[in-house]
Amino acid sequence: MKISLPPPQRPPNRVYPPGTPGLHGLVSLITGVVVVCALYFGRAVLIPITLSVLLSFLLAPLVQMLRRLHMGQWPSIFIAVLFALASMLAVGALIGAQIVQLAGALPQYQEAIEQKIETVQEKTVGRADSLMSSTASVLQRMAPSRPAP
Repeated sequence: MKISLPPPQRPPNRVYPPGTPGLHGLVSLITGVVVVCALYFGRAVLIPITLSVLLSFLLAPLVQMLRRLHMGQWPSIFIAVLFALASMLAVGALIGAQIVQLAGALPQYQEAIEQKIETVQEKTVGRADSLMSSTASVLQRMAPSRPAP
């Protein structure tokens, strides 16, 4: 004879309501707000410092290579800075040339843009206008006429 045991009963899962924020949560929030405010108000100083640190990371390998070629520290730094300046000027000249070329072709682009805007208006606003007028006429025909008093 087999005796079967009933399956074990588990207590129901309880979902507790969210508690009020504790001191740790409030301190974290205040710290976050203070850091964001400090970054916002200090951006005039922090942005140039950040850019200079990034530029130093980019130029450090070039300076080390020049130092391995038995150049002094100051000439290596000077050559690396000149190289970075020349690169930035070259990129700026390239962007300037592209802007000048774009400005010369602006009337041609303006005509193409105006044609595209007209096409979009015809496809959207024009169709919507014709749809509204046809809907209004259908509704007018379907509406019962009121007898004149």
